Amino acid sequence: MRKEINIILTPKQSSSEKNILSFLSKKFQIPEDKISYLKILSRSVDARSRNVKINLKVLFIYNEEKPSIEKDNFIYQDVKGKEKIIIVGSGPSGLFAAD
Repeated sequence: MRKEINIILTPKQSSSEKNILSFLSKKFQIPEDKISYLKILSRSVDARSRNVKINLKVLFIYNEEKPSIEKDNFIYQDVKGKEKIIIVGSGPSGLFAAD
């Protein structure tokens, strides 16, 4: 079964995949060896208070075989000879794109 959930952990709990796996195992009462796949989809830090929290969006699969996950292969197009563009701004994105 696949589950995609948002969880809030301490920095120590989120420091390794093993700790996250242990947390999920306890929360959903699933033995750790039944969780066949774990992927962190997003991670953010909430440091608005004295107690820092880590927000994770996690996809995990349990009671199934480990899936064959394909990597996303992005194919960059050749832009030689194409119309030139103008990049406005000197922030990080503009400087990167101007290179």
